[in-house]
Amino acid sequence: MLAKPVISVLGRDPAKRRFNINCNSFQQDAIVSFRGWQYCCFYIFLQSASSDAVSEPLYVHLARRRLPQGDWEVMVLEDYPQTTDDGHNTVQMGICSGNGTIHLAYDHHCHVLRYRYSIRGLATDPRSFERTPALFSPTLDYLPGIPATHKHFKDVTYPRFGFLGADMFCSFRNGRAGLGND
Repeated sequence: MLAKPVISVLGRDPAKRRFNINCNSFQQDAIVSFRGWQYCCFYIFLQSASSDAVSEPLYVHLARRRLPQGDWEVMVLEDYPQTTDDGHNTVQMGICSGNGTIHLAYDHHCHVLRYRYSIRGLATDPRSFERTPALFSPTLDYLPGIPATHKHFKDVTYPRFGFLGADMFCSFRNGRAGLGND
C-alpha cells in the first residue's frame, strides 16, 4: 500500500492574474529530485510585500528539502521581476550531474533568453554552501560558450533541459507559434 501523500504549499499564485504561471502541463522539471534532495522552482510575490497574494511583481523562488520529508528552504532571486500575465512564462530547472550546477530558464513566450546557473557543486554537495542568490549568475540572454548575438536567443519559448550522461543541454522553441523550430 502506498504511503499517504504529503502536500507542501510553497507559495500561492497571485489572485489578480488571469493565467496560471506555475505548474502548467507543458512545464517540465519544476520539481527535481537529485542525490537525496528535492528542488522546486516557481514564481510568487515577495513574502514581505504582502500576504494576500495580489502583490506584483513576481520573482523566481528556488526551494529545496532533504528527502524524504525535510523542511523546505526557500531562496528568492530578487534581481529579476516577472510582470507579464502569460501562462507560457514558467520557470524550468535542470541539474547537471557532471558538475552539480543548477540551471534555470524563465519568463519566455517569444522573448529573449532568460537563463542563469549556479556555481559548480551546489547540487552535488548542497550542505557545503550557505544558500544565497550570490551562488547564481545574473540573468543572462545567452548560453555560456555561445555568443549573445546568436539569432536563436531572441524568440524563446518552452525551454527545457535534457541530459546526455553526466552532461546537460538546453533546448527551446525558437520563433513564433506556427513558425518556430525546436
